[in-house]
Parts: sequence; structure tokens; C-alpha cells
Amino acid sequence: MKGDKILNFILRGSVSLVGIYMLNMILAERGYEGFAAINIATFLLCAFFGFPGFLLILFVVFLRFSLGF
Repeated sequence: MKGDKILNFILRGSVSLVGIYMLNMILAERGYEGFAAINIATFLLCAFFGFPGFLLILFVVFLRFSLGF
């Protein structure tokens, strides 16, 4: 049981980082300068919250673009 939770945690974080990487590639192709960071903080956020954590990172990137930070 405990091994399943650890594996689930690692897989959620890893899949989310792959999604962030793909998002960065798409934004780079379209000429946007800002990107979502891939680091331990985003890994832990996505691994802990799962898909809502990934959406939170997307929302922060959207705010950066829309507000011009």
C-alpha cells in the first residue's frame, strides 16, 4: 500500500513535468518569451495536488502573459 502511494506521487509529478515541458515547447514555437519553470517546487506542487496543481501552474503562466510580467 505505501509503495503504491509513493509510486503514484512520483508518477503524478513526472507526468506533470512532461506536460509543462510540452507547454514550454508550444509557447516557444509561437514566439512567447515566458515559460513555466521546471524545478523541484513545480514537481512537488504537481505531485501533491495532481491535475489541479498543473492547472495552477498554467494559470500562473497565463497571468504572467496577460499582465505582462
